[in-house]
Amino acid sequence: MVGDNEENSPSHEEEDDEDDPVSLASILRELKDFRHENKEQFSEIQRNQQQTDVRVTQAEARIDEVETALGATSTLIKQLLARQDTMEAKLTDQEARARRDNLRIYGIPEEAEGTNIIVFLENMLRDSLAFLPETDLKIERAHRALAPKPAGGQTRPRSIIAKFSSYRVKEEVIRIAWQKKQVMYKDTQFYVDHDYPPLILKKRTEYNQAKKVLKEHNIKFQTPYPAKMRVFYNEETRLYQSAAEATVDMSARGLPVTVIPSTVDPYQRELQQLSSWQATPETEPAHPLLQAPDRQAGSFKDCLLKSCGNSGEIHLQISDREKGRNCCVHAPTL
Repeated sequence: MVGDNEENSPSHEEEDDEDDPVSLASILRELKDFRHENKEQFSEIQRNQQQTDVRVTQAEARIDEVETALGATSTLIKQLLARQDTMEAKLTDQEARARRDNLRIYGIPEEAEGTNIIVFLENMLRDSLAFLPETDLKIERAHRALAPKPAGGQTRPRSIIAKFSSYRVKEEVIRIAWQKKQVMYKDTQFYVDHDYPPLILKKRTEYNQAKKVLKEHNIKFQTPYPAKMRVFYNEETRLYQSAAEATVDMSARGLPVTVIPSTVDPYQRELQQLSSWQATPETEPAHPLLQAPDRQAGSFKDCLLKSCGNSGEIHLQISDREKGRNCCVHAPTL
């Protein structure tokens, strides 16, 4: 029996030697098929990459056009906004000039004027400001402010607007009223001021708190046209351009005033964004997949050689799906 086993063993080795050439040939055939399939896949990748390159080039061209248009649009918008500011300033100035002959009177009770407001104003101003009875105040028109009539529970009456035919007479009325400092109609104190446009009046009203504090501390001040305030401190004289600037400085000087935040036009933030925007040049290198085909590996063989080195051999692990096994092959390049 032992002799029989020894006789049979050489036959098995011969069979294994006969199977080896067949196995190596099948592996080489599988390698050829694998290379062919990868060449087709790589060609498809190159075609897709070329299509992608074309689309990226078109997208870059469109982006350049959009950036150029956006830059021109932002410049145009800034110019239009600057022109709009100039036009609004001119319109406000024209409106203020058209109101130079007007006078506003605050504090006169509602319906005190009766049926003829011009006659009422002339008599009231003569009596209150000590004009001579024969003085012609030259009031052309007069009416209450164009606002809803206050309800019974509201005590603040609407102001009266008087249009004088003589600018000098109107200025004389204001000068005398301001000199007297306290002007009375019966038992009611009223105030006289210029008739400002709404925009200027709003800005001048913002100084009310600051003026109240200055009066309490016996500090002299003036409110020059259009909406400024000049304060005469003991150590210096300051001219403020806005209520925010005035309250900040007064608070720093120790005066008990609430700081008014500076107001910004609604479009200022968008204007700043347009001013700070600019096209950013491309500094990062393009992704390898987006590069031109001539900058990629020339063929699948080159890729294999790069991955395998310069040894001239291919080291692959092939999976044999039919036989369910893996084969490790060292073969020369094909």
